Amino acid sequence: MDLGFLYTSLKGRISRKTWWLGAIGLIIISIIVGLVMGVVGAAMGLAGSTFGLGLLGLITTAIIIFPYFALTTKRLHDRGRPDILVWIFIAPSVLSPILQMLGISGGITTVEVFGVSQEAFTPNSIGYIFTGAAVIIGLWALVELGFMKGDGGDNIHGPDPLA
Repeated sequence: MDLGFLYTSLKGRISRKTWWLGAIGLIIISIIVGLVMGVVGAAMGLAGSTFGLGLLGLITTAIIIFPYFALTTKRLHDRGRPDILVWIFIAPSVLSPILQMLGISGGITTVEVFGVSQEAFTPNSIGYIFTGAAVIIGLWALVELGFMKGDGGDNIHGPDPLA
């Protein structure tokens, strides 16, 4: 598997198997980047504010967004689906940290966990509505990209990746 093609090229088609492998790779990278951003954010004092948490989330998203965009575009090509769907699938990942930074989707509250007080982000009504919409879009993307079979034979984006 050519990782350069997989994560940087917007041309061509990939199979479900290749998409799953690429998606798992991005999930692992996202977790690592998120952990690093959490440590950096805590050291810089950003973890205790909605703006700081949103900023850390936005930076993490910015690092992962183009590889995800390339991976998703190629899978949509294989399905013969319009490229505009990639923007719909990516929108919640970009909007969530922005809404958090602006304090629109919730705020920091002190919660008690096992007798220890901790600050945590608590969503408000807008946060819950946005999260619900993001889950629906995420499930749609998962079915569309991970489970639906691609176009059989060649299409305008190239040869069948399974051929």
